[in-house]
Amino acid sequence: MTIKLFENNSLLKQCVAKVTACTPKDGKYLVELDQTVFFPEGGGQLSDRGKLADTVVSHVSEKDGHIYHECDKPLEVGAEAEAVLDWPVRLDRMQQHLGEHLLSYACWKLFKANNIGFHMNEDDVFIDLDKELTDEELLQAELYTNEIIWENRPVHISYMDSTEAVKLKDKMRKFNSKLTGTLRIVSVEDADICTCCGTHPPFTGMLGSVKVIRHEKHKGGCRVEFVCGRRALLDADAKNSTLLSVAASLSVKPEQVPAAVNKQKNDLLAQLDIAKSKLLKIEEEKLQETYAA
Repeated sequence: MTIKLFENNSLLKQCVAKVTACTPKDGKYLVELDQTVFFPEGGGQLSDRGKLADTVVSHVSEKDGHIYHECDKPLEVGAEAEAVLDWPVRLDRMQQHLGEHLLSYACWKLFKANNIGFHMNEDDVFIDLDKELTDEELLQAELYTNEIIWENRPVHISYMDSTEAVKLKDKMRKFNSKLTGTLRIVSVEDADICTCCGTHPPFTGMLGSVKVIRHEKHKGGCRVEFVCGRRALLDADAKNSTLLSVAASLSVKPEQVPAAVNKQKNDLLAQLDIAKSKLLKIEEEKLQETYAA
């Protein structure tokens, strides 16, 4: 059984581990270790990436208690190898995941909207809510979330038996009564409490910020797309660059772009109507000439 060093120290970036198994599969090698800093994909969170000795770890998974590090080269069983995380990737995963906790908590706390789905990939992060929220309500939830982030509240990891965890049921935004045995509880001070297997920063300030991108109706509720931390910064930078470029092409200030685009649209529609009228007139004249002949 692999010791999960990441569970109690999400800031640990590397460790020395012993190779306990190495199995070839589909041109890759599934390596098992006696301990690891690599988080395996699960609970909606993508896996870590990095290096194991001189091999590249592209994906990590867990099945039946075994953690498999997908490597591009084999490693000798019994040998020691240094496991090193791709830290920017780990930090990104943690920012998006804790951001999901806090935004979900805000939606539940303010509007009793429950998170019934969490999706994370390399570019997008979504939560599915069982209730449709308005633009104004989501803005409130976003501001509430960021206030928690800016207060730099501690994030606690604890373990308790399911019979004890049920006592926290009323404080949790969601509780799975089907879970048994020892549960891992992730709690943000004076905020979200839930069972979770993922990695999270030890303080909310490491998120930087959370920004809702868009939302749409989804299965009686709504799907909310958002970005956190570095992704939020890059998203804002890209959109600002686009806005400045459009503003320059229209010779207006950035805040005047919507009005300028709308005016250009109306002008084009007016020109189109004039062109249609001229075309109809020409067609009518051709028909009159035909009948006259």
